[in-house]
Amino acid sequence: MIICHIDRLLRNSISSTVDQILNQIAYCSCPYENSSECIIYNIKLALWEVFTNFLCHGSDSSCSDIRVAIDESDSEILIQVTSIGNEFEWEDYLDNECPNVHEVRGRGLYILQQICHHFSYEQNGQVAKMIFKK
Repeated sequence: MIICHIDRLLRNSISSTVDQILNQIAYCSCPYENSSECIIYNIKLALWEVFTNFLCHGSDSSCSDIRVAIDESDSEILIQVTSIGNEFEWEDYLDNECPNVHEVRGRGLYILQQICHHFSYEQNGQVAKMIFKK
C-alpha cells in the first residue's frame, strides 16, 4: 500500500500534487507495466476531480491534511482520498444523468462515476473511494 500525505492543497497546486502522487506510485515500483495508459489517465483525472470537489464544494477554501491511500491487487486498484475537516456536501451535486454540456460546472461526479468501476463518498464527503479494474 502506498500512502501519500498532502499538507495543504490549493487550486493552483492540484496539477503538481497529482503528478507527485503518480510519481510516487512509479517510484514504489508498483507493477503498472501491464496496465494500460488509460487506467493511469483515469486515475489522474479522478484525483483531479476529487481534489477539485474538495476545494470548490468543501467547507474550506483550501484543504489541509489530505491522505491518499493506494492499494493494488491483481485485478484492481483501490484509491481512498481522505480530507480531514473539509466536508463536501456531495449529495447536492449527485446526478445520474449526463450534465448539460453548456453548463460551466456539474460534470465532476458524473465523470467519476463513468471512469471508475466503483466510486463513492463517505463520512460527510471527507472520504472518496475509487476502484479501477485492470
